Amino acid sequence: MIRNLSKYLVSLPILLFVVTTAGAQEAPAPTEGAATDAATTGEAIQLVIPPSGVELEPVAVPELFCGDEVENGPCKRFTSVLRRDLNLSGVFQLIDPDAYLAESVLDGSPIPYDSWFNVGARYLIQGKVEKKQKKHQISLQLYDVVGRQKVVLKTSDSWTGKDGLMQIHQQVNAFIKELTGRDGILGSTIVFTQKSRKGGRALLTVRFGDPSPKVRMAGGGIFMFPSFGPGGQLLYTKIDENGPSLYLDGKKLTAPNLQIRSARFAPNGKVIAASIDTGEGQSDIWLLEPNGKQIKNLTKSSEDEVSPRWTRNGKHIVYVSNRVGSPQLYIMKPDGSGKRRLTMVGRYNTAPDTGPNGKVVYAGLDEFVSDIFTTTIGGSQERITQEQGSNRDPAWSPDGRYVVFVSTRGGMTRLFVGTEDGRWQHPLFSRSGAYSAPSWWY
Repeated sequence: MIRNLSKYLVSLPILLFVVTTAGAQEAPAPTEGAATDAATTGEAIQLVIPPSGVELEPVAVPELFCGDEVENGPCKRFTSVLRRDLNLSGVFQLIDPDAYLAESVLDGSPIPYDSWFNVGARYLIQGKVEKKQKKHQISLQLYDVVGRQKVVLKTSDSWTGKDGLMQIHQQVNAFIKELTGRDGILGSTIVFTQKSRKGGRALLTVRFGDPSPKVRMAGGGIFMFPSFGPGGQLLYTKIDENGPSLYLDGKKLTAPNLQIRSARFAPNGKVIAASIDTGEGQSDIWLLEPNGKQIKNLTKSSEDEVSPRWTRNGKHIVYVSNRVGSPQLYIMKPDGSGKRRLTMVGRYNTAPDTGPNGKVVYAGLDEFVSDIFTTTIGGSQERITQEQGSNRDPAWSPDGRYVVFVSTRGGMTRLFVGTEDGRWQHPLFSRSGAYSAPSWWY
């Protein structure tokens, strides 16, 4: 059955689906003779990652204390997840546990602040794991090593009743809130696709900070370009033996004759922007009702327009067009007016995503290698990745502090997450795979 589906991937002559072991990308193909005139297709990219203005807080995390009723395996796993959360946070930097001069003190004895200070710790986190009514209960405490005192949290959130990993995520979020004044987003959900051994493609989700993802949907076709709709529903394209259709949590919204590429709900959930080929051999950006009914063609051009992404305030749609010969980012109002080009640097720019900070993150080719960049609505550009393998399919976190993307660094394809300035980057989880198209729920 999957062999028959391949005809739909190769029968898209204008819209280019790059389907490899690394994943699937959506971008309009260059027009004939493109990418030769820098004046029309963009100057070569000459951007470097700037120094970060944020210093990470060094933190020590000794092994969590576990009661006799807690198995050794889960106990070590909880400590590992806590340490990963802190590194992923973009706020803390874990001090190597091999350097520690002290252990957890949970019996009421004084905290050996001098020992923790001498290994460079600004903060200390201690905690214990108990098992009550067959459920793990995890309590963590943050200490100010320099101030030699316990940090009393202002939040009144309760993590009891959550699974063990979520208890850790939420308590680290509380520490982040206490130190930065901003809510942490550990435990939020990311959706993406993974190519299977049989040639299909499944939808997976992972909570930010969890050590491994879970399969959400698989079988019966090729799942592509997922995103979140109202209430966390999954909006995605599925290609089966009849062709590509748009689905919302398993419900088909469009017929295959529309040739849906990717789609996104508006922030208010009342309308969808979608890239559709209605049979003319190229894609336009359309508005759809939430039930999939067509409302209006916003672009009506002979070029390819794909990858529509709403700005977080719903006032604009960013998309990709090859009207100048190669893919570039453009922006327009939801009624199709006010179209203008966003990216003036780079000859092949694709896969945009809009953030709450007013920035657009995207993938651009630099010396035939894909890297991650950002641009503002005004056109100011910055680089997120450089000389770290090929990097593509970026997506903003709900708060705009992080970017998740696919990277081939280290000789394997994995999902990475980095801070908004590109200074701190870590694997989202350790397992490699043919991943693509991550999207973060907000």
